[in-house]
Formats: sequence, C-alpha cells, structure tokens
Amino acid sequence: MKSIYFLSVMAVGVWPGLAGAGALPERAIALDRNLIVKIADGMAYPPPPPPGTVRPAFNQENIQAEVDLQLQEKYDDATRDGTKRLTAERANAVGWGFVADNLPAIDRNKDGAASLAEISAFLDGRSAVPLKRKAAKVQVVE
Repeated sequence: MKSIYFLSVMAVGVWPGLAGAGALPERAIALDRNLIVKIADGMAYPPPPPPGTVRPAFNQENIQAEVDLQLQEKYDDATRDGTKRLTAERANAVGWGFVADNLPAIDRNKDGAASLAEISAFLDGRSAVPLKRKAAKVQVVE
C-alpha cells in the first residue's frame, strides 16, 4: 500500500516589533520537526457518492450530451440580450476568447455574429473524435 506524507508548517507567533522594525528577522516562522503527518490510505480521494446515486453510463453519447448542454448554457449566458447573436465583442466580454478569436471561421453566413449551430459545427469539425450525431427528423410536407 502506498502512503502519502506531507509536512505541516505552523507559525508559532508574531515577532514583537515587526511593524516598525523595517527588516524581517532571520527566522519569522519556527518549524517543529514532529509535524510530519501520515495520511491514511484512501483519504486522498473524494468521498463516495450518497446511496441511491445513479450515474449515467460513460459513453460517447452521454459525454456529447453533457458537452452540448454546457455549450448551450455558455451561449445562453453570452446572449442574454435576447438577440441570440454572439458578436466578437460580446464573446470577449463574457470570457469566451476562443470564439471571439475564431469568429471569422465560425461565422459561415458572414453576418458578423455566431449562432449556436455555427459554433457547434465549428467545434465538431475540430474534434479529434468522430462524432455520431443523430440526424434531426425531417418531415416532408407536400
């Protein structure tokens, strides 16, 4: 079994006269050599989930759904003005510099703003993993 150790350092006290001394003393923090603490095996990991927690399967579809959800939330936060158009200035303002820097490549219809569909298509095209998106159902009306 692996054990993890760490050194705990404590300040023993504040030296008198530090405020007006103009120079720090040679040793402002005293070390106690008995402060090496062993962390029991398993304590370095997060606690287990509460009973009854159901985790979704770890597969490409579920991961892609989570990424799409996060992208939608980020886009909604960036376009709170109601226009649903994301300009380079607005993307920079909300901290989405990647979109602002790549807006000319993202904006396929050249209207000066990026839609969520354009951003998704741009990111999908740069993905190292081939995406298996389900095609939207199209109803033909004659």
